[in-house]
Parts: sequence; C-alpha cells; structure tokens
Amino acid sequence: MISILIPTKNRHEYIKKLIKFYTTINFTGIIHIFDSSNNLIYNQNKKLIDSTVIIKVKLHKIQSTTLGSIAHKINLVKTDYSIITGDDDYLIINDIEKFKNEFNRDKKIIAVGGSSLLISRSPDSEIYQDINFYPLNNIQMIDPIERLFFSIKNYRPNIFLVIKTKNIKKIFSMINFKDNNKNLLRTAKDELAFSYILPFMGKIKILKQNFMLRTGHGENLKLLSLDLASKNQINYSIDFIINSLIKTSKSLKKNLSPEAIKSVKKYLFSNFIKKEKNISVKSKFTESAKSIIIGLSPYFLRKFYYNQKIYAKINKLYDKKLTQNSTKLINYIKTIEDH
Repeated sequence: MISILIPTKNRHEYIKKLIKFYTTINFTGIIHIFDSSNNLIYNQNKKLIDSTVIIKVKLHKIQSTTLGSIAHKINLVKTDYSIITGDDDYLIINDIEKFKNEFNRDKKIIAVGGSSLLISRSPDSEIYQDINFYPLNNIQMIDPIERLFFSIKNYRPNIFLVIKTKNIKKIFSMINFKDNNKNLLRTAKDELAFSYILPFMGKIKILKQNFMLRTGHGENLKLLSLDLASKNQINYSIDFIINSLIKTSKSLKKNLSPEAIKSVKKYLFSNFIKKEKNISVKSKFTESAKSIIIGLSPYFLRKFYYNQKIYAKINKLYDKKLTQNSTKLINYIKTIEDH
C-alpha cells in the first residue's frame, strides 16, 4: 500500500477536486492531507473528509511550511511507501507493484518515478489549454557526489517520487525546519534541501509508466535570482543546504570532503543567480490573433478546441513513447475537468 502526502493551505476547492478524482479512480492507498488552512477552510475540509467513505483520507491540522507540515506529522504515516504531491497534482499509476519492484531489483535505488505530464491553463481560464511532458531526472550514477552534482546542474524537483516512508523520515531529520531566520529563503527549506539530499542518499529510477498529472497556470518558475533575493539570503540559504548535506553525509558515513563542499557551493551559487527558467517547465500562452478569436468564442467551442489540442498532443507523446495508454490519459483529464 502507498500513501499520498499532500500539504495544503486555504484551498478547499482543490481538496474537493482531489477527493472526487481519487474516488472516481477508486484509489486503494491512503491519502494524508496536512492542512495549514485557517479554521474556516480547515472545518470545510474536515466536513468533506468525514463524509468520504469510498477512499481512505486522513486530515492533519498543522501550521507550518509546505514540507514542514509533512515533516511534523510524518510519524503518523504507517505505509511502507509514500509520495509527496501538491494539492493540484493527480497520481495516475496503473500498477504500483512495478514501482515497488524497483526497490527490490536495486538496493541503491531510493526513489522511483514515471512518465509525468503538466496540464496547464492561463490564470483567467477555467479550461485546460495545453499539455506537455514533465521530465524527471533519471539519476543512476553509483557515486553519491556525482549524483548530487548532476542534480544541481540539471535541476528538477526530486520530491514527487515514490519513496520508502522511512527514507522520507530520514531526509526530514536532516533538514532544520525550525530555522526561521529571515535570510532563509523558503525555497531552500521547502524544496531544494530535500531535492539534493535525496539523490545524495541513493539512485532515482524513472520508469516508462504513467505516473502523475501535474496542473499549472502557464507561467515559468525560476530558481531564485539576485533580482528576487539579497546576497545575504542567498548565502544563508546555500549554507542551510550545505549543512543539511553535511549532516546527511555523516549519517551515511560518506563524509563530504572540503573540496566537494567547495564545489557544491560553487554549483549552488551559480544556479541561484541564473535568470533562465530552471525549476519546472510551465508553458506560456502567447497573445495572438488565434487566441483572441478563441477567447471571444462561446464556452463550448473553446472547450472543444482546447480538448482537441490536448488529445492530439497526448497521441503525439504516445507515438514518441513518452506516455502509455493514451485513452486512459484522456479519461483521467476528463475526470479532472468534470470536477
């Protein structure tokens, strides 16, 4: 059995969609929702979850950051395997056993993922307008330092993966979630530290199996740049990540040499000041005559147009062997849209 670990804050409509989706597909694992919402939204979520009987959902009230909310309650998760997702992501694994078997095949594997897609729309639209392949890093080097350097230089969030729950607990124990220094950038504590510790601890295997539908709003996310953060914030955040990695290396008895630490700092700093997109690929919608015409069209015509566009792209991804079972993918998307 697998647990889905979902942090959320003041997004009741997203929780409604999630529960309806997993009920529709008859999800057989356990969903843990770590809720930092205000009392009104939390009570709405609680009422909804209390009335949910087909699937197993557990609600945990906690005021913290995104990963911090899970870290504070992780001991309540009892399944052997877990996956962290956003409250607007949808797990579409057809056969969880294929993912779990990878851990037995290679004991150095710490996480397993699969073919993921990003379905997106502009902020003012209720209709999903585009879909793109969402690549995850397949990190198979034997040497942990090589895996770490690769992960820094080719950054992808190493979070949305199937991981043994005991290893999620171990990673959380390496990150100081109690550090509330004003110079600590939230991205460092809530994403980057975890994403770098994971490949340092073990290999990441990406299978050619349908895995996850992520949703987005058509905007590029970037690693923090000097335009967005002060040098003090960047330096403190890099030191925070380095300290988390040093603590991890000591626990694994694979101490990082001074030379390795210097190189990690160099790579981290160069990534922090890059201005090009680096964290995730979120497609932009360009203003054009076509989009204006579509925008002025009746709702049912706009939905038909974008649905046909998305279905055509899914079939192309299937032809390129980037996805599996295109018909099932289309049905998953219809399920999300219907909710």
